[in-house]
Amino acid sequence: MKQNWKFWLGLGLVLGLHGYLFLVKVERDPLWFQQDNYLGYAEAIAKGLRTGVVEFKDGWLFPGLAWLLYALSWLTGDLIRSGVVLMGVSLIGIYYLSYLMLKDWHYALIVTLFPPIVLEQTSKLSTEAIVMFLLIFSYYLFSKKKYLLMSGLLGLATVVRPISGCLWLGLGLSLVKAKKWKTLIASGGVFSSFLLLLAGFNYFYLNSNIWYQVRQYQTLGPITMPIVQLVKDVIRAIDWGYWRILISGLAYIGLSLGLVAKTIKRTSDLLNQDDGLMIKTWAGLTFIYVLAVGPVPMLEEFRRYIAVLFPLILVVNFKILGKSKLFRWGSVMLSLVAFL
Repeated sequence: MKQNWKFWLGLGLVLGLHGYLFLVKVERDPLWFQQDNYLGYAEAIAKGLRTGVVEFKDGWLFPGLAWLLYALSWLTGDLIRSGVVLMGVSLIGIYYLSYLMLKDWHYALIVTLFPPIVLEQTSKLSTEAIVMFLLIFSYYLFSKKKYLLMSGLLGLATVVRPISGCLWLGLGLSLVKAKKWKTLIASGGVFSSFLLLLAGFNYFYLNSNIWYQVRQYQTLGPITMPIVQLVKDVIRAIDWGYWRILISGLAYIGLSLGLVAKTIKRTSDLLNQDDGLMIKTWAGLTFIYVLAVGPVPMLEEFRRYIAVLFPLILVVNFKILGKSKLFRWGSVMLSLVAFL
């Protein structure tokens, strides 16, 4: 598909801004390359497939990204090169699919930049970047009525980060509303196959426990009531003078809540035909999921947990947000905070 010069300008800015942020951050901290040790996870999987046991200290991490790194290493010959490829595919994919659906290079650029946490997470190897790409790709497939392929992508995304399953639940409700029972069953089968793959991996390679990640996650710390934890975090931030954390944390809570509320209040389709129920369900469940998980401390961690919401919710609200010059240019300027 031939693109005009504005598309290429936008792509150049995407690669330039994200690449520059990566270089700035990695100079400060060499570990910036990846959010968590998924390269180590992929290496442990490679050894575990030979020995029958996967030994990895951060076992609470879901293995989807590590699977992708390991599988891709058969082509690249190296896990680090696999990570670079996944970073590039995710970032370019988010921009390209946004442009393909919106035909607006500037807004597609914003989708990769705003808010700053999106710019940060798409400038490194992270589960958030992979999920952002897979969610937008899944929505594109929905617009083409490719429900089975969409379910496959969402199944993969869910074993990368379980929060991705919220979009499939939205799809399921849409199919129920449309009374497409055969498609619902087939889509459910495709989606569930990835959950069975995860259960099988856990059983055969991770101590015969199909709920391995959930059990490991429970050992990280006490389960807290999210609202109570948030109040404690706010009091702590004020008491210790952590004003940047306080302002940033509350800003992300307010921004995400505002976007979710705006999306749910829409009385018509958002960007494509019959997408309203699916997107409203996804947006609401995603916000609830992050609150239900109750990261500790919540004020600092909320922005990363909620990051996967932003690219797709900006895309589907293009008809409203795209008209605002204040949003267009303000979002670009605010995104520069990621460089600080």
